Amino acid sequence: MKIKQISADKLNIQTGYIKGLEKNGLLYFLWGDESPCVGAQCSNCNLILWTNSRENPILNEEKPSNIPNSGAAYRKYYQQNLARFLSSLPSCPECNLGHYDKFINNVEFPRFPNGEEFKSNGTEQIVSAKDQVLVWYAG
Repeated sequence: MKIKQISADKLNIQTGYIKGLEKNGLLYFLWGDESPCVGAQCSNCNLILWTNSRENPILNEEKPSNIPNSGAAYRKYYQQNLARFLSSLPSCPECNLGHYDKFINNVEFPRFPNGEEFKSNGTEQIVSAKDQVLVWYAG
């Protein structure tokens, strides 16, 4: 798995600041099916390593037949699958520790770069970043 920097807009990742919370830093958003990307956020430095979810063998494995489609057993399987995905990624390109603790997709938002949790209530105003933003991509 090779890690490189690529422009967020090329990956259909929207970058922006939350109005009134700009001091917490830039956030990244995935809307609907516009982007095949998912992210893994480093527990140490909060960097997000992005990858293509459609090409990841762990995220695309077939659910075992003994796992129901919903309920507690499915939730446990889903959480174990995400944990395996997070632990399968290479070391963080920023701090080299490589312990990712947060899965980012179109419904799971990242922490701010300063480590503060972002809890969306759906009424936030996003101020788009004006400059091209480079992100780390493992592909």
